[in-house]
Amino acid sequence: MLYWTNCIRFLKVECVEGGQWEEGGCEPIPCPSLPAVYEGMFTCTNGRHYNSLCTLQCPHASENHTIRCTKDGEWTEKFTMCTRLNEACPPPPDVNRVQYACDEGFSVGAVCYPTCSAALHDPVVLANSTTADSVKHWMLPGRVQDIVCTGMTRWHPDPKLIHCIQSCEPFGGDGWCDTINNRAYCEYDGGDCCPSTLSTRKVIQFGADCDQDECTCRDPNAEENKSKAKYLEAGLL
Repeated sequence: MLYWTNCIRFLKVECVEGGQWEEGGCEPIPCPSLPAVYEGMFTCTNGRHYNSLCTLQCPHASENHTIRCTKDGEWTEKFTMCTRLNEACPPPPDVNRVQYACDEGFSVGAVCYPTCSAALHDPVVLANSTTADSVKHWMLPGRVQDIVCTGMTRWHPDPKLIHCIQSCEPFGGDGWCDTINNRAYCEYDGGDCCPSTLSTRKVIQFGADCDQDECTCRDPNAEENKSKAKYLEAGLL
């Protein structure tokens, strides 16, 4: 016997032995992130969750606009940019070895594209106190494809937080542990640096200088590290 209930999506609940319904539940669907051009211009009552109200706050209150997140994970409407914005963003600074191509200019809504001055490096967003030289292997910075001039006449993401880190080598999962790739940003070289994630169960270093821990099994999802975490929690290590 089947029972259907309409939550956010249809949920099938089955009657199991003993005359009891099996456990089930609904997971709310968040609404998509609002466009970056509105960054800093709106407030929401409950983030991107169901029934949250987000209000765009313009310099002139008559242009304020409120939208709601529905149960289907969609906004009731799209924001419309305030019409009385006359300023533009300043040219993005060339800092942290990042350069910008801004063919659209610097007006609200304009997009600039970052590139690294050094070859084989990617522009990424790092936290305030983090630099390219202090990134840890477990950090997973987001790669930046572009920055946009928001209605607040500020660039988003902030160019001051964009740094260049070494790109991943295209050899993940080839059976050789490439130390350059042995970090979260490169998916820990596709599992090549941990015995438990290799079919051969044997790690083979590729031209590595292993003075520090670049050659160790760093992947937190590898069995070696899961077991170590359990021992640490139990106070046995």
